[in-house]
Amino acid sequence: MIRRIRRLFGRKLAGCSKSLALLCFSLAAVYLYFNRSKSQFELQGVRDVFDANGIQSPEKGAACGVVCGIGQKSFYVKTGTDNTVGPTICYDGKIIISPDNNNGGRGLNILVIDIQKMEVADVKTFDTYTDDAAFLQYMKKAPKHAVIILVTHDEITERLSNEGRQWFRLMGSYLIDNVGFRDAFVMVGQIGLEQKQAIEFHKKREHGGYSLPIEKKGCFSLPLGPLRDISQFMPKVTEYKMVIEKLDKCGLTTECGEDKFTAMVDTGDGDQRKPTICINGEIVLGERVNHAGRGFNVAVLSSTEKKVSTVTVFDTYEKDSSSMEVFLESLVEGDIIIAVVNDDGQRKLNTHARDIYNQLGSSMIQNLRFRDVWYFVGKKGIKGFTTTEQISFAGYDGSWPAAMKESFCLPYNFKGTDVPPTPKSKRNEARREFCKKYDGYEHLCDPAAVDETLKGVELVDRSHTNDVIYKVPIVIIPGVNHNAIVRTMETTLMQPGIKPNMVLVAYDENFPEYGELSTLFGFHNISVKASTTYEDVLNKAIEAGWDYFDAKDHIIIIEEELILAPDFLSFMQQCLSVLDSDPTILAVSGWNYNGYDVTSGDREVVYRVEEFPGLAFMLRRNVVEKYMLGKLSKCCHKRVWDHWILTDEGGNAITGDVIVPDVSRVFHQPYQSAKDEDKHLVELFQKPRLTNVEGDMTLKNMDALSSEKYDALIQSFIENSEEFTLEHLQNCIQDPVLKVPIVADSKPNFIIFYHQKDKNDYAVLQKISRCFGLFWVPDHPPRNQFRGVIRFYYDDRNVLLVGSLSKFYKYKQETRYLLTIDNVGKS
Repeated sequence: MIRRIRRLFGRKLAGCSKSLALLCFSLAAVYLYFNRSKSQFELQGVRDVFDANGIQSPEKGAACGVVCGIGQKSFYVKTGTDNTVGPTICYDGKIIISPDNNNGGRGLNILVIDIQKMEVADVKTFDTYTDDAAFLQYMKKAPKHAVIILVTHDEITERLSNEGRQWFRLMGSYLIDNVGFRDAFVMVGQIGLEQKQAIEFHKKREHGGYSLPIEKKGCFSLPLGPLRDISQFMPKVTEYKMVIEKLDKCGLTTECGEDKFTAMVDTGDGDQRKPTICINGEIVLGERVNHAGRGFNVAVLSSTEKKVSTVTVFDTYEKDSSSMEVFLESLVEGDIIIAVVNDDGQRKLNTHARDIYNQLGSSMIQNLRFRDVWYFVGKKGIKGFTTTEQISFAGYDGSWPAAMKESFCLPYNFKGTDVPPTPKSKRNEARREFCKKYDGYEHLCDPAAVDETLKGVELVDRSHTNDVIYKVPIVIIPGVNHNAIVRTMETTLMQPGIKPNMVLVAYDENFPEYGELSTLFGFHNISVKASTTYEDVLNKAIEAGWDYFDAKDHIIIIEEELILAPDFLSFMQQCLSVLDSDPTILAVSGWNYNGYDVTSGDREVVYRVEEFPGLAFMLRRNVVEKYMLGKLSKCCHKRVWDHWILTDEGGNAITGDVIVPDVSRVFHQPYQSAKDEDKHLVELFQKPRLTNVEGDMTLKNMDALSSEKYDALIQSFIENSEEFTLEHLQNCIQDPVLKVPIVADSKPNFIIFYHQKDKNDYAVLQKISRCFGLFWVPDHPPRNQFRGVIRFYYDDRNVLLVGSLSKFYKYKQETRYLLTIDNVGKS
């Protein structure tokens, strides 16, 4: 004030003599001093605030960059610069918070000044970007009428609740309601100060960034303005008049015994049925007792007097949990607290309230979310965790949780344990968030299963822990059916011994949710450039998957819409040595073209075939690098079941076989199509198929799969086989309903020789295939051929169909018939 008058006179009386100006100035000062109203003098101290440009000042006696009058305290404040340079607070000539001191932080940076000594009583930082609970709790206990010097840094509003802003108002602020995201704000206030009396400045952030810093210096004396009683704004606890209803032994059938109390807790049913707490045969909170309802229903039992001392309800859906925190902190050593949450108690539940319940013995309160219900019996002074606590989670879609109702006996002096009780229900937060974000995942997001943990299955036989197969990368390539890819991922994760970090989901970039989905399962993920066909996605994914993993000698490819058998990886492991030892074997497939329910059945048998069945297959390094990388658009531009043809550098088809199981290790979901050209897919995927559902199966005769030995095996089958009755076979060919019977004591192998005009003549073979139920579609070749032989399993017997142009036809005995187009009959 004096400084302003001096400046005024300096301008108005610039032409007067120095002595006259001084006299006028003195008279004016005396006049103003004695004519100030008594109320103003007593209720508002002197304050001077200026813009600042640094904390240094050339003025003699300057403190915090300013010279203050008698009875005034100096201050300098500067908000942080974006999120890189911290804030500064200087008080009474001392720099308390500064970047050099490295003691400022994001959020609210505060000096608390003791008004009796006018000294710094405390220095605090509250990160209200993440939570304002600590700030709220601190302010409730702050000294009465303390002066608060406050500057912001980075961002303060993200988690600053209305209760938090109310504390600013209680310190004299009115600008706080204008403070937005990344704005700058400074304040010199006082607890209990009337609104609009604080020294405060606010600056909006620049477009898309941070506010420029606020930098001020000045002087103040107390009081800053009229003070008020803020007790009316402090949290209060409503303790109800004790009303009770009787409930014999609180629902128990037997007495608890000495030094124990009976209790019953009922969380109620959503917003339809109120909660209940019964203690020692008396309902103390319930539908008609003491206003039980939404939020925290609490009863306190004195362990010394052995009677209920307090019952109350805290609606923390509607109001901040400050009142409950004050109440809980007022408990005395040994007090037993019984709490039940009904409807919703999480909405305005502060972190500090959760911390207090932790101190009372809770291990589950931190898991309480929207509409979850919870009950708890704890004690002031307990060491460790209570054993009487449970939580029931609401659905991710906000549906009500399962209600809980329990009756129990507890000793008055019950102790805590080092190990918390196991929750009866668990919450999978990541899975819930995914299900909130994406619709249509019926199985994955089933409310009854959404909290189940997605984790791999451990090996029962630990001797297989170091099997090579668990180091083989697996690349899953989804299609457009999102529920189908869930089943593929689930059955992949269910493979005993699976290592999720060896699984990569390579998806079309148009389906980014598959990346998030794979993360739920613990799999890696990568997107490939969008394509109009699955074949193109498949090719890109194979190359991307091969590049993704560093050290690999093999790779497993899993196509769309597959369900893996429980022994899929075990099957691949048993085939690995054969794949690596025989260069004429190109791959191992988990799918059998002819694996129908009537043409397969031996889970321990594998074949060599000339086609590439695909779907779920394992490739060797040299096959990928030599015949596929850079050539996929030529060799493999069709779906795998349409037969990939690998070629050498000259474009010549290479000779090689694929190992397939008799009983498939993958199941392709039924193919739905009305197109005529897709009839062969309907034949492949609509007919009933057999897929292994058992655990580890030991494959037999694996040493007979090498090129030379497999030829000998086929020869042995032919030489030790018998024929079907020709008449039965002819009847079946004419009408497939008339199945070919097998005599009980017949040999394990059956043989049928059929005539061919040339190697592509399958006229007779197609009729035989139709009879037995093998793959048969006009204008499509038969499947699973090996050097002119088709092998399958029928009615517990091995059956071989041998063409007259097969190299194995030479083993036909002269007495055996040859099926021709003439003797098979018309069909």
